[in-house]
Amino acid sequence: GLVVAMQGRAKETAGEFKPREVVHLMRALAKMDITPDEALVDAMQARAMETAGDFEPKGVAMLMQALAVMETRLDAGLVVAMQGRAKETAGEFKPREVVHLMRALAKMDITPDEALVDAMQARAMETAGDFEPKGVAMLMQALAVMETRLDAGLVVAMQ
Repeated sequence: GLVVAMQGRAKETAGEFKPREVVHLMRALAKMDITPDEALVDAMQARAMETAGDFEPKGVAMLMQALAVMETRLDAGLVVAMQGRAKETAGEFKPREVVHLMRALAKMDITPDEALVDAMQARAMETAGDFEPKGVAMLMQALAVMETRLDAGLVVAMQ
């Protein structure tokens, strides 16, 4: 059917996908509860690694969230690339993006590197006034699940 045909075409043209297109494809498949074939997941993860430097914070968070929802096998290189990009762009993350990234990592049982945790906690403190109550709860829950060291300033900022 249509899904099989589109997945096939996506595999054929994976090298042409822009970061936003990788994110939208993976997010759409996750939202429709479609388990993509392994070759497509591999192709999209490879493309995301190739273009990691062009990902915006929203794209990093949404891609990781989509992969967490799909419960798919992750390429370790993708995790490293997306964490690296998140650290590079941490100052641009919106509260929702901080929450989505940290929740996705927690759901996939990925222990983020310490520099990423520090960068996301710092960003959360900077933008604490913009967090919705649900975002506060979800961020704190994700950090608890990851059993990460909490910055005392974050605890104060989120209270």
